[in-house]
Amino acid sequence: MAEFSRDDLLKRVKEGQSFERADLREIDLEGASLPGAELARADLTGANLARADLKGAVLANACLREAFLEGADLEGANLRNADLDGANLTGANLRGADLSRANLEGANLEGAKLEKARLQNALLADANLGKAELLRVNLRSADLADAYLGGAKLEGADLRRAALDSTNLEEADLSDADLRECDFSSTLLEGAILNGAKVWGIRADRASLAQTLVEWWDVSRAADGSLREDGARIGAFLEPEAAPAAPAAAMPAPGAVPAPGAPATRFFGEGDVLKNAELEFSEGSVVEVQGRFENCRIVLGDDARLTIGPTGVLRDCRVEGRGVVLVHGQMLNDSGKALTIPKVFFVGATGTAVGTIQQPPGLTRFGFEPGCCLRLQITR
Repeated sequence: MAEFSRDDLLKRVKEGQSFERADLREIDLEGASLPGAELARADLTGANLARADLKGAVLANACLREAFLEGADLEGANLRNADLDGANLTGANLRGADLSRANLEGANLEGAKLEKARLQNALLADANLGKAELLRVNLRSADLADAYLGGAKLEGADLRRAALDSTNLEEADLSDADLRECDFSSTLLEGAILNGAKVWGIRADRASLAQTLVEWWDVSRAADGSLREDGARIGAFLEPEAAPAAPAAAMPAPGAVPAPGAPATRFFGEGDVLKNAELEFSEGSVVEVQGRFENCRIVLGDDARLTIGPTGVLRDCRVEGRGVVLVHGQMLNDSGKALTIPKVFFVGATGTAVGTIQQPPGLTRFGFEPGCCLRLQITR
């Protein structure tokens, strides 16, 4: 139990006395006026601070486990390394508060106002941030595993390298958010807004992205808007779904070339071998290789997609044109067989890429999954 009564504490706070390391467990301070209070390392486990005024209070390293802070005003408060495990912060005002490395595991922050708050490296696993206001918040490297952020406002938020395992971001607004190097593979994104988001280096599946609302996003490494992708092309640099094989009756013979100007789907299965061939695929074509190509010249039309499947091998082949190359098998070239790929070059976890890539005047977007094998020389 608290070693101070409510009235005694309020009097001493008014006089400017510090309560650092004080035992304030389960104290009732509902609606209390405590602006700027010195409560660093204090034990406030189970305390009732509902609607309390704690503007600018110092609560660094304080223990607020299971504390009741509904509607509390913590604007600009220092909560660095504070333990708020299971705390109720519903509707609390945390604008500009410093919660760096704070423990908010299982905390309820539904509808809380966290604009410009600092939450880098904070633990928010299993936390409820539904409909919270997180505009321009710093969540860099925060742990949001299994957290609920449905309908949250995250415009301009910094989530670089945040852990988003099974995080629920359904209908969240992530406009202009910095999402570089985030892994959305298991994140729920249905109805999420990603307009203007910075997405260099993210990992996500196409099915999840298809459920988001995006007019355009920023795919530049520097997040400076120099390279944009519009909604119609979202996810072109991510691993696509495998191109479906044509029915047996309609399967083209190995080496078949589509008529000039006609988009097509071409599948080269296991056992198909092509040597010294010249292949040209028109704009928008989808080509999947599960067989073996040797010493071939392959020309890709604008936005044509060449996928080298897990069993596919391209050895000493020259690839030219304005298409997309996705490697899940092997692409093995000597130094004289450069690839000229102006749009996308992606190597999956099972892929191997050896050789030279000659970049055109426009930028090439690269993607490399962990586990891939690379020995590349990139020239201009």
